[in-house]
Amino acid sequence: DRERCFGLLRTDPDGARFFADGWEAAGGGDGARHCAALALLALGEAERGAERLEDLARRGAADTAARAALFAEAGNAWMLAGDADRAFAAATMALTLAPDDPALVLDRAAALGAMERYAEAVEDLDRAVELDPSRADAWVLRGAAKRQLGRAAEAERDVAHALSLAPDNAEALLERGALRRTKG
Repeated sequence: DRERCFGLLRTDPDGARFFADGWEAAGGGDGARHCAALALLALGEAERGAERLEDLARRGAADTAARAALFAEAGNAWMLAGDADRAFAAATMALTLAPDDPALVLDRAAALGAMERYAEAVEDLDRAVELDPSRADAWVLRGAAKRQLGRAAEAERDVAHALSLAPDNAEALLERGALRRTKG
């Protein structure tokens, strides 16, 4: 049931939602509820999907890592819904469960950036590059946050490092362009 429901998400989100409802009625539990929440996201109902993912992360019987992943999915859904405050809260919950996951640190930093809390975002991004220095996306985000704080020279170094890791990274190239534009 799990493979069928999650497989439908890509090709037929309405079908996945219908299948998940039937699966849940037949005792599908957390797996069915997870698929239903993701179907809502695929159907453009980000807020409803985010709420269901958060609820599942809070009440589900999953292990700590799975609950952290659910909070992370909820945070990403809140970003899709345009609610950076809720995204930040969900990412913070995920980090309480998995504090050394660089992807979760990046998620929270992105929410902080959307809230224009750039100094706090830089703190998270410092931690992200410490946890995994090979992640070009962390270096780019940190460069963007530093640019917003008026720390152009540091931002340029971070973006240059991101490009050394991933020369074709579109976000890094875009950020390099933004930095060049601020210099005139």
